[in-house]
Amino acid sequence: MNKQNKVQLVGTSYEIGYQHGKTATNSINNSLKTYEKMFSENAGMTWDEAYTKA
Repeated sequence: MNKQNKVQLVGTSYEIGYQHGKTATNSINNSLKTYEKMFSENAGMTWDEAYTKA
């Protein structure tokens, strides 16, 4: 089961985005690593290739 954390962010759009990035750094990095692995294993693409193609 996934543990979900809830946070309340306030401020301008920039401030909210910044707070979100700081709060969720580990989750964001884990997601990026997961996608990098998926592209490599399923599409035979490096992360740079997938990024460029996107």
